[in-house]
Amino acid sequence: MRSRLDANASPFLGLALGVEKLPETRSALRVLSDLRIDELLDTFKYAISWAICATLSQSYGEDGNPQVWPLVEDLLGRKIRQPDDRRAVFKAFVQTCRKLGLASDGFERPVQAFQIHAGVSRSQLHHLAKAFIAQERSLGLPDQDDIVLLNRWEDDALHFLDPGIQVLQRPILMDHSAWMAAAYVDWRKDQNALSGKSNYLRSFGEQLKSVFEGAGGTTGRIAAVPRLVWEDERPQLTIPGQSRRFRVFVDGTLYRVRAGRLWPLPHPLPREITWDVEPSGRIQLFQDTRFILFDRNTGRQTELTSRNIKGQARLSSRVATAVLIAKDGFQVDGIASREIAPGLYGADVDLRSGSVMLTCGDQSWHLTGVRRPQISIQSRPIAKAVRGAHLWGPDTEIELDFGSSELLADHTDGKHRTAFVRVEADHCAEEVEIAVDGRGIGVTNVTDLISAAGVSGDCDPVELTLTLLRSSPDSQRISTRFKRKLVVWPGFAQREGLVFRSRNPPGNFIPEESKHVDRDDHGQLCLDRGGGYCEGRLAFRIAGYTRHFLVRPDGLSGVLERIDGTVAPWTLGDAVIKGSTTKCDALVLNASDEGARLKIGGRSVVDPFRNGPTYAIPISTLDGGDIVYLSSTGLPTLVATVESATQPADIAIRSWVGGTRLTIEMPFEIGGVMVNLQTEDGQVDQSAISLDHLPLEKPPQFWLREGS
Repeated sequence: MRSRLDANASPFLGLALGVEKLPETRSALRVLSDLRIDELLDTFKYAISWAICATLSQSYGEDGNPQVWPLVEDLLGRKIRQPDDRRAVFKAFVQTCRKLGLASDGFERPVQAFQIHAGVSRSQLHHLAKAFIAQERSLGLPDQDDIVLLNRWEDDALHFLDPGIQVLQRPILMDHSAWMAAAYVDWRKDQNALSGKSNYLRSFGEQLKSVFEGAGGTTGRIAAVPRLVWEDERPQLTIPGQSRRFRVFVDGTLYRVRAGRLWPLPHPLPREITWDVEPSGRIQLFQDTRFILFDRNTGRQTELTSRNIKGQARLSSRVATAVLIAKDGFQVDGIASREIAPGLYGADVDLRSGSVMLTCGDQSWHLTGVRRPQISIQSRPIAKAVRGAHLWGPDTEIELDFGSSELLADHTDGKHRTAFVRVEADHCAEEVEIAVDGRGIGVTNVTDLISAAGVSGDCDPVELTLTLLRSSPDSQRISTRFKRKLVVWPGFAQREGLVFRSRNPPGNFIPEESKHVDRDDHGQLCLDRGGGYCEGRLAFRIAGYTRHFLVRPDGLSGVLERIDGTVAPWTLGDAVIKGSTTKCDALVLNASDEGARLKIGGRSVVDPFRNGPTYAIPISTLDGGDIVYLSSTGLPTLVATVESATQPADIAIRSWVGGTRLTIEMPFEIGGVMVNLQTEDGQVDQSAISLDHLPLEKPPQFWLREGS
């Protein structure tokens, strides 16, 4: 269907034709009501499929009626009560979707397939308008030129829907072109932008205007909510930004964590995470399903739907490439999962060629996903972005998935063919030919793309925009919304210890905006050789904006991540203290040697850095032995020794206006105490007091004194 349409065409079958054609189609189908249902479907299945979706788009939910089949019966002018007749309608609908390159698998019930391809019904547009406006008040507007960010923004907006609003989520989550979010951004830039579009978009614009004016615009802020994501090859929680620490309850235990950053989940993984900041909510882990699934392209958790068909357990999700995790080891098509941490296993799954078989012990499941166009990156970045796109080097491998049926003409023969991508960088633009396999997937790299676009291979970091083009049978190439923005450094050569070696020193580097990074004597960028920091910050002026990137020293390094979200640099060889106050902390190692191994006490971890440069070691899993890093050549490095903390026999706290008394009973004599204070807004103070004859370098501060 979409191969004949322009870049702004709706992805929903129900909106493929104007709604003004629906009455005529309904009248024609009613005239044919004497035909047997199978004869009608064989002859007019394409028209019927469109008309079903158009009817739901126009009328579903009117007067609070959530029924679907009565609308289909009214459309066709006949009763469709027999299961065989309903199955025949659904079968014809699925055949139409497959022919048009639309999603056709993974539906729990036929009506869900109809609703997904109908799009958001007009009666529910005001609910979507409220959610989008709330999302903007929470996070601002998304970048329309990056399909990953646009999709993530649109999907996250669904969390602002009122309880019980479920049906409209299905088409939004299935549409990977984020068509509705793009329309919203257009409307926010110009409230007349939708007035000249389709009747449907004009209705959406009217709902947006009504809700926007009733909500007082976007002047008031709405708190964002935490999200479960896959980052640095482990599950983490995104903590919304706010002026003070965020209150998170992990299995009922309160933690005050730093806001506006990722928060690694404690080990072992909790059953439930809740928060009391409005809007309140919760995230449950492994309570209703054995597995948790993350979109490999966006890092977001995706919903897993379970059903049983003829005795076979089936799982489905709206994802093409993913990371699957479980608390027990499992296999994907016979390949064993890898151990992420003690009691946590994970595996990459590719669902673009059909289902995969999951097995765990004597249990098995079929897992299916959905095919979609996407732009994926298979390499490691030079540095991670503080916000937005990471910084990639010239050898970065990019996978372009044209979604086969959606963007390629004559896709059904499965042959290798040619596809096209538009490359824009440094004021240059070019349509580049890409060889794709029978699945519609092609692989290229940054060097080849920028060379084809006429960009110098020695240039400074620049913004690179890739747009998948739709190929039509008449050889026309049509732009799409499947775009992705990258920041690439074509002139980057390699990391040499602390130095970022490039062909030419970057001219757009901003030293005053950087941290622990400066130029060496040759103008090359170099991390601070003095150490004492967790990561450096690079700043470049790119496309008129200052872009910040975080980078850790090359080779072997580590940080200690505390449960409150603070991070401290780790000195190799130091002692890790295992106790009640540190059991939820983690020692996170960073290494560039993909073939390195770790020996953690009596346990060996093979290839911990195979899928990424970081590996987290939860303190709670340490058994008392040393942590040793073994390079791919076998060279050992002592990372840490492990010591157990002696616990207080008793702790008592008494507070009053103007003071606090802390009484700690230890099972041995102590010579002094050091106290660290940290306020909720992150301010830190420290003082020590001697309890024996040995003096301190500095006297205790006014707020610390020995009790009587």
